[in-house]
Amino acid sequence: MDPLDAVSARLRPATDVEKFRLAKQEEQREEIQTEGSPNQSSEASTYHSRTINEVKEIRERLETHTNELVDLVEDLMQSTEKGDKDVTWEIVQPAVEALQWLPHTDKRVNTLLIDKMTFVDVEDYSGLEYQNPLSGSSWEEPLPHTELPQCVYQMLGIINRSARRCVKSEALIRCRTNILLFAVLDAVMMSAPKDAQPLNLQTDTHLISRPFQAKRKYWQAHGQCDYTVRYGEEVHEQAINLVIVETKRLGSVSLSEGHALGYMAVVHQKRKASKRARNSTVYGVATDGKTFYFLCINEASKWGRIVLDTAQLDRVVDLLALVMREAMTVSPYTSRHTSNHASMEDDLVVLG
Repeated sequence: MDPLDAVSARLRPATDVEKFRLAKQEEQREEIQTEGSPNQSSEASTYHSRTINEVKEIRERLETHTNELVDLVEDLMQSTEKGDKDVTWEIVQPAVEALQWLPHTDKRVNTLLIDKMTFVDVEDYSGLEYQNPLSGSSWEEPLPHTELPQCVYQMLGIINRSARRCVKSEALIRCRTNILLFAVLDAVMMSAPKDAQPLNLQTDTHLISRPFQAKRKYWQAHGQCDYTVRYGEEVHEQAINLVIVETKRLGSVSLSEGHALGYMAVVHQKRKASKRARNSTVYGVATDGKTFYFLCINEASKWGRIVLDTAQLDRVVDLLALVMREAMTVSPYTSRHTSNHASMEDDLVVLG
């Protein structure tokens, strides 16, 4: 028998068994309702209707989930035959997650919008704990200094002067943030080894968590980052090292702290659940282009912050460059002491 057919054959009976079990439960409920008193007929009818709808919904979710899993297995087998290790791993991870979630397919999953969460919400749902000072981060003083071209400081000065005469808008915030971001990226790449792969910038990266249980319910958090900067050609969600959230209004950067921490928690959660990942430290920044909240979640699920503003621009640049270099040299699939060449393939920096 073809391996894929064998996998499908094993999955389909499981689905049929589940359907049979649900059908039997439905029949038993009908018998109980039939034996009830006439006064309970209206209530029983309503309950019966709701139960049928719930059973149908569960069946649909189970069938969809099983079909997706079969598709993943098929892709996995094809990439394995071609000997493409990178593509194989990209498929293995969601396949494993799908298998882990299969026993919980009958659970209703509630949605959490990361852009609506505060840092207290993130702590409550993800089990993170604030620690000051934070242990296990790389931002201890003194930081290595990173020099930017003089034109960068001149351009930032022009924008700051213009900002005094303009309405404080999201476009102005993005303009200031973009200049600083691209300048630091360029400085980091200019100092990288000659054989290093480039940092790739893309916009609007969607992040979604694994389903998790909290407050007696099942949840799945998701949101969309403004930018992603990844190192290397392959995209691995677990390889994200840095999340940057850009606030929409000057002076409200503290409100974006929870958003940044939420995106970081998604990556941290996936790293912790992966047997392949050996480093679950994640960095983040929330900024309005003037004030910067630097965040870090360490491997013990503790998080901390450092708050800087453009009056301390040199420290902002140094810390941002340090975290980007961390993304280039420390892969989540290796320890901090692994050589650079062993980790360059996998790291991704997300700026959201």
